[in-house]
Parts: sequence; structure tokens; C-alpha cells
Amino acid sequence: MMIGRAGAGVVRRTADAGERTDLWRCRKKAFGAVGRLTPNYVTMDVVVPLGRLPEMVRAVGRITAENEVRIATAFHAGDGNLHPGVHFDEHDPASKRRAHRAADAIMVEALRLGGSLTGEHGVGLEKLHVVGRQIDKTSAGLMHDICRLFDPDYICNPDKALPRLSDESSEVPPVPTEVDFRWDSLTVTAPADTDLAVIQTRALDRGFWIPVGAVLPRRENPGLGTAGTVGEMIDHLVGGPSLLGCGTVRDYLLEVWAETGDGRLFHAGAPVVKDVAGFDLTRLLCGSAGMLARLRGATFQLKPVPECAALWQLQTAGVGPDDEALAELCRELAGWGDDLAAPVCIADGFEVGARGVVLLAAGRERSWDLGQKEEAVSRWAARSGLVLQTRERFPFRGVRELGEHPALPAWACRCRDWTFLARRPGSRGLLPGLAAGRMVWQGAPPLLWVPQAAWEPDPSWHADTWCRAGRVTWPGAPDRSVPGHLLAGLKEIFDPAGLLGEPDWLAEQREEAP
Repeated sequence: MMIGRAGAGVVRRTADAGERTDLWRCRKKAFGAVGRLTPNYVTMDVVVPLGRLPEMVRAVGRITAENEVRIATAFHAGDGNLHPGVHFDEHDPASKRRAHRAADAIMVEALRLGGSLTGEHGVGLEKLHVVGRQIDKTSAGLMHDICRLFDPDYICNPDKALPRLSDESSEVPPVPTEVDFRWDSLTVTAPADTDLAVIQTRALDRGFWIPVGAVLPRRENPGLGTAGTVGEMIDHLVGGPSLLGCGTVRDYLLEVWAETGDGRLFHAGAPVVKDVAGFDLTRLLCGSAGMLARLRGATFQLKPVPECAALWQLQTAGVGPDDEALAELCRELAGWGDDLAAPVCIADGFEVGARGVVLLAAGRERSWDLGQKEEAVSRWAARSGLVLQTRERFPFRGVRELGEHPALPAWACRCRDWTFLARRPGSRGLLPGLAAGRMVWQGAPPLLWVPQAAWEPDPSWHADTWCRAGRVTWPGAPDRSVPGHLLAGLKEIFDPAGLLGEPDWLAEQREEAP
């Protein structure tokens, strides 16, 4: 077995649901078992990059000996998260002091290894004296300003979570100057001006990628599967119509380096898949269109690629499927996505005579996976008056070649004008009223790209201005339910002098703020 060849001592596979339940029972009772070993314990939820986990375990052993304590550790080993429980007796002051000294040493060691002092349970009160070692002074100041903006009366969980500004703060780590793959930790760090396609090419060669569906070098315009720079991807959240991506960059972004509008350098996040120390400034910058900060660098999580990609081209010489039929297809496709890739449907403009649909999907070269999906496509085509003209399978590592396939319409790859549509929360429709026009529909999250300069969707969809004449524009005004004065307040915190620019609607929100 591959796991055994990698050095595992024992590998157990469950044979049935009963054995799976037994294994989970071990995990669920881990901390209860500690109660049989000690009257009290202090536990942490430190997290380190995957490749540093062995070092962290050795460090816990060393700290155990140095502080003359006993420690029982439970793991979420697959994401670098561990819970060392330091034993003590609350009736013995010396025992309690040794336990807390050991706990502090473990948290400091996790930070030294590039991790976070809290992976999933927060800072609270217990870690306030340590969190300043992780969060730099500028980031801490931004977090306190955000807290005052959203909680001016200071009633929401006061005196918790954030480092005191008077405490010692960490230094900003060096801004990345080159692409750095950490294959043992499944992360990649790069300067903000790095072409994302360069990162994706190197990752795909090793069987990994950042699953945002942007893998091709950016042409003049943001077409299907094209990638701009790392900074552009974060600023605008998406780089163009997806090529089998799943989610947006927000789902895979781990840490950022950035400058406020007035030039204050700050760092947020950590190169780990769990981190709840302080406010999530990392994802706050996603989709902010550069209005809040100038990005300098970022770290992303890498995911393994699916086994295979498939392309199906359907055409008709007569009347193509109407909106209802396309919505039926999208409902079918919505069940195909996973955490690695999601399907894409390209409707090639029935009202202009092209009369075709191209479907892209990922999966395994098995009858019960891509085989079943192809059968579903064939059944839908027969009901909709289309013929399944092309059916091809590719190793997923060749997804870049798929992006250049001749079956893909030219407009989907090189259109100069796009309107980006997102489904409003709570809406049920998988498609707005499109009159079966040209569109690129991506399955996860459900997004729609319409290749024209202006589009008025139905009320269940929200239009973000995306690209006009090949140039990215400011995002569209948010839904009326979004508190405009909070958006204006965030802008003031990060860009007090207004040096980064803003759309007209944000300026109006500032004027209307209470």
C-alpha cells in the first residue's frame, strides 16, 4: 500500500459501517479518556503546516520533559491541527504553573514553525497573552478599528479575541519575492504580480492545482479558463468564466501580505488550512477590487487534481433547447460537483444561429462516474432535440489543452465584454431568464457569465460589472440589504486618504452614512 511504503507502521481499513463507527468512537472519546489519567488538563488547538507536523510532535515531547508534565495529544493530522492536553492538578499550584508554562511553550513553538496558535477554537481569554506574537501591529490596529466600526458600544464578547495594542506584536514576515512551492505542506506562496497560469502549470505537472478554474495564460480579454496575476485573482475574486474550477480563490487563500492605502505593510493569515487567530483580514480582501489595500503576496492551498476531464459537444440544425430545458440540464449538472472540480455548461447562442451546447466535467474513467454522466447527457440531448456530436476524455493534467479545444466557441475564450451574475441568497432558480442566449454556467458556486456589456437579470440574480472592452471595472453596487455605512467605514479604515479609488456608489454610501 502506498501509505505503508511512505513509512506508516500500521494501516487499517474498515470493512463495514460497524468498524467505521468503532474507529470514530475512539476519536470521540479521546478527551474523555484523558479524564481517567488526570483530574485537570489544559488543551490547545495549535496548527502547523503539514510538512512541519513531525517537528511539532517532537517539540511537544521535548516540552513535556522540560516542564516535568504529562501530555496526551489528539490530532486532526490531515490538516496539521493538534490538541496537546497538558495534565495538572488544580489543588497543586506548582503543577498548575508547570502546565500553563508548557502550554505557552507549545503555542510559541507552533508559531516558530509557521503555524497558528489556534486552528479552530478561537483566542478567547486564555490565549490573549500569546496572540500578539502572531499578529503584527498594523494588522492588530486594523482589527481593533473594524471592531469599533461594527461594535461601537463594545458589547460583543469584550476583552476577548484581539491582542491588546500595547502588547508586543510580531514583525511582518518577509514579503515573498519568488514562487515557493511547499509540496510537503501542499501550499504555494508567490508575489502578487506572479502570473497565476505559471503557478498552475507547475502544480498540474505534479498532479495538483488551485481549483479556481483559471489555468491558461491571460489573453487580452478574460475568457474561459484564463488567469491573470495572483493579485488580480484576489482583488476580483474570479478571473473569468471557470474551466472546471470549484469555488473561488476565497476558498483556497491562506495568507496575504498587503499595504493599506497610506502605505502601512501588514500580514494576515498563516500557511495552514485552519487559523482563527484574530479577524479574517485575508478573506476580507477577496473581491475588494483593490479598494482596501495593495496586495504584495499570498499563499494558497493546493488540491489534488481529478483523474479525468470530459468534453461533450451537442448540436442541432433546428430549434435548440429553451430556458426550461437548459435549467433542467443545470439541475442535473449541479449534482456533479465535488471539492476538486465542478461542471461547466456553455450555451452557444441559439438566438444567433450557432445552436450548440458544450459541457465540461471531471471525474473518474469509470462506468459509474463519467460513464453515468455521459448517459445523462445523452438522455437530455434526446429530449431537447440535440445530437451528441463529440465525446472526448482527457487526463485532467491536460486541462490546459482542453481550454484550447476547437469545440469551444471563440466568444467564450476571447470575448471583450462580460457581465458576471451571482445567484442571490435564498433564490432557487439555477438560471435567470436568458431567452437561451450565449452563456457560460459554472456549477460550484453557481455563477453565470454573459458575454455582453449590460444585462438585466431577474430579481433572483445579482449582476456584478466585470469586464468592459477587455478592462476590469469596479464591482457593481451591492444589494440594498447590505449596510452601506459599514462598507464606507471599512474603506476609511484601510484607505483613510482615499488613494486607492472607489466606485461612485461607495462614495454615495459614505455621504449617506449616519
